[in-house]
Amino acid sequence: MDFSQTYQQIENSVVMVQTGILDGNSFNPMGVGTGVIVLDGKQVLTCAHCVNTQMGHCIGVQIPGTQTLQLARIKYIDIQLDIALLEVNVFLGPPATIISSNNMMVGMECFVVGYPNSIMQKTLLSGHVATISSQHLVLDCSVNHGNSGGPLFDINGNVVGIVNAKHGGIDAILENLLNGNLGASGVYINGVDPNAVFREILIGMKKNLNLGIGYAIKTDEIKNLIQNIY
Repeated sequence: MDFSQTYQQIENSVVMVQTGILDGNSFNPMGVGTGVIVLDGKQVLTCAHCVNTQMGHCIGVQIPGTQTLQLARIKYIDIQLDIALLEVNVFLGPPATIISSNNMMVGMECFVVGYPNSIMQKTLLSGHVATISSQHLVLDCSVNHGNSGGPLFDINGNVVGIVNAKHGGIDAILENLLNGNLGASGVYINGVDPNAVFREILIGMKKNLNLGIGYAIKTDEIKNLIQNIY
């Protein structure tokens, strides 16, 4: 299906969400995710894991069509469902239309908009609903690191979910390796610790590995927590 017209309608409702360190007037990003403008245009719905503010990190939301970051605060967060609602002091753009996810069925077309693998331009990924679980719509589109917090749209441009994960079959194996004993062996090659190198390779693989399956939190689950979200 051609989503070009629908994309033009929702493009300015999708924003980049960054966490980082504020140094004077300079914002040094440490992590990148996606969010969608909701409610009165001053709120952004994203994932809880996208807005980790440990170690003094701040949250920045990029104003659509600009390179300007607006500092945001967390208005609501639920770690278990992995949902966060951010709020800023300015109007960001047109809020997206959110509807019930109950009308989605296996086989229906859908698309995700976000910033996969920290691509600094909005990227559309199309797919279908592959299956439906109690909390998630499972998608056959290749969501990546950076898509987290981004909206899942139906064919009409309505938000029916928030992307929060990709399938982790092999990913789980890498996690087990990372959590295993990769301590220093005391053996170095030209001053390089092979265990440290192996760990960096595993981290890169885990971040970028994609098996073509993604997960989006149902909007009905979100409404159970944030009553006025739609």
